[in-house]
Amino acid sequence: MTCSPPPPAVSNLLTALALALIYRILPPPARTLAGTFLVILKLAIYFNLLLFLFNLIPVFPWTGPASVRAMLPLNQAYLFSRLEPVGPLILMGIIMAGR
Repeated sequence: MTCSPPPPAVSNLLTALALALIYRILPPPARTLAGTFLVILKLAIYFNLLLFLFNLIPVFPWTGPASVRAMLPLNQAYLFSRLEPVGPLILMGIIMAGR
């Protein structure tokens, strides 16, 4: 039995959680190089959370729908799968809203 890698959305969420745990464990720094490290760590957490949300967009060729369906109960997963045909329209709406 082979083990397949998790979907990108799950990987981004796990990475963000691991980085957040490291951020919580480290002591609050003074204004030193360690402070710069914590800023970069915080940006990496935000970036992974943003990628997590982006990967959940239900656009057919991406892995978002598969990740969402895997987290939903069976009856809700069926209802969610009916959104896949309108996924590109959702993406266009998000792009247009950003302008």
